[in-house]
Amino acid sequence: MTLFNEIHRLDSSLDEGKMLRIAKEFIDNHLTDVPEVDAFESILEISRHLNLKRDYKTNLKDHYKSKKSEKPGIKPVEYPKEIQELANKILTCGDPLTFMLDTYNIRHVGDRNIAENCLCAAASTYILTSKGEHVKSSRDSGKGKSDGMSTVLLLLPEDKYINASMSSKALFYHKNLKAGTIIYSDDADFNSDTISTLKQATSDFQNPTKHLTVSN
Repeated sequence: MTLFNEIHRLDSSLDEGKMLRIAKEFIDNHLTDVPEVDAFESILEISRHLNLKRDYKTNLKDHYKSKKSEKPGIKPVEYPKEIQELANKILTCGDPLTFMLDTYNIRHVGDRNIAENCLCAAASTYILTSKGEHVKSSRDSGKGKSDGMSTVLLLLPEDKYINASMSSKALFYHKNLKAGTIIYSDDADFNSDTISTLKQATSDFQNPTKHLTVSN
């Protein structure tokens, strides 16, 4: 049975609290091993089927991200030989940046400057002398900032970034955190401790960021 059919077997006659609970259970059982782009499409379908409010849809996405981050380290994707050959051809004979920007615009129309800035920030994580880049898109609400930024992440390997809200010291306890990892959180209201941690880590990401704590 397909995921679509499984989604439409969910009981849409329950009250909102119960529907939210069964939606989270569905994510736990069916979506934690699914790539983010496919999981988000399934979450949208769940939201439509259960007629959930927008806040609940965001809640489900955050739940998926949280559960995904708890999974063991992501295994590298093994691409088919023809995909590898095409990628090498683009790298050696073509224009990789233009290819990525064109791919970005297949999913998100316009906002090419957002993608350019984000991709430059991602590239900076491979430069030994870089001080890291912080990208913040400034625009009125509802103008596509979040979708543009999220679409850029789909161009990157899944183990290259963390897309989630977090507490101020959560990164110090993240078991699978790698050097050069990109931290993205949509509409996050970070406190001063979190901002300090991120600035310290990204400005000198080539070296470990240390944090001392006391345990009674």
